[in-house]
Amino acid sequence: MSERRPLQPASVREGYLDGGCYHFALALHRLTGLPMVEIGNMSPADTFFGGHAAIRLPDHSVVDAAGRWTGEAILEEWQANAILPMVADQLILDLCGEEDGDGGAKLSGEALERVILAEAHIRADRDYLEANLKVLPGPRDCPDGTRVAESSGCFPGRR
Repeated sequence: MSERRPLQPASVREGYLDGGCYHFALALHRLTGLPMVEIGNMSPADTFFGGHAAIRLPDHSVVDAAGRWTGEAILEEWQANAILPMVADQLILDLCGEEDGDGGAKLSGEALERVILAEAHIRADRDYLEANLKVLPGPRDCPDGTRVAESSGCFPGRR
């Protein structure tokens, strides 16, 4: 795996590593369609205590605002012992508690604003996108309805 490339500037990145990681992971999920994961600790009684969120790439590495990690490295960084799948609708309900009327959830209020801001920060840092998300499978359909070619990510201006 290449050297990790964190989101820039550092002041923005730190906000997504200290309290804003769930909004950031949801933004990455919305931009790429890749699954979200939660990093945390599984107790001996099989109770999970989450503490950090990211997305999982097809090669099983994970990406957060600090960049791309192997599973082992992110577990060590967060002093955790488990990486579990996270469902977008459940995260949205946890963030803002609104159902969409069709059995799903919708972003609204401050949670929506924070996810949109995270999407803008991600789109603004092209080097972050190229370094961390270049392994995306293709061709594929992106959440915004566009289609991208092999090894392209679902972000504006990339075909």
